[in-house]
Amino acid sequence: MVETRMALEVGTKQKAIREAHLLLQKYGWSGFSFQDLAEVLGIKKPSLYAHFDSKEALGIDLVDNYRVSFSNWVETLSEMDPDQRLSAFFDMFYKFSQKGALYCPLSSFAAELHSLPPAMKKKLKHTYDMQTAWLKKIMIDGQAQDMFRKDIHADELVDYTISIAIGSLFTARITSDPEKIKSMKSKVLLFLKSGALQ
Repeated sequence: MVETRMALEVGTKQKAIREAHLLLQKYGWSGFSFQDLAEVLGIKKPSLYAHFDSKEALGIDLVDNYRVSFSNWVETLSEMDPDQRLSAFFDMFYKFSQKGALYCPLSSFAAELHSLPPAMKKKLKHTYDMQTAWLKKIMIDGQAQDMFRKDIHADELVDYTISIAIGSLFTARITSDPEKIKSMKSKVLLFLKSGALQ
């Protein structure tokens, strides 16, 4: 009986995190409340406090969950060539855009960075640093294999790529046209590969 109750509690928490992710990506961090989440889950609002002491605690769990999911996803790409890994990064944004014009979780949080509690900001920065470190390795690998241009430092290429990826996601949402993300992906790869052997 105790094990069954614990399993139900874990299941409810995981469902809450999954649904909160969708609300975050669709409405932004301040765009939904515990009451909204409870209604989506079909439970009473006080029941959420059995899993999260506050909305901040939920936010921290959301960032942690995204970081773990992203790390696991990155592992599945480890055998790919640099350009294929980068292509997969844009494809991830494309899938977000297809699923009801959703934003990347990090972008959703970053849009409200100044209003986030310090603990959430710290978690967010850690996750962002992990993501940019992965992208930097892609750039360095691509340069080492004469696949990507070497006249621009890897750090700058990362900044360029992230800016284009997030911008294309924003544009796709405004225009209701996810294909814009694929278009920008092609342009980024063309830019990275131009003059690669020079």
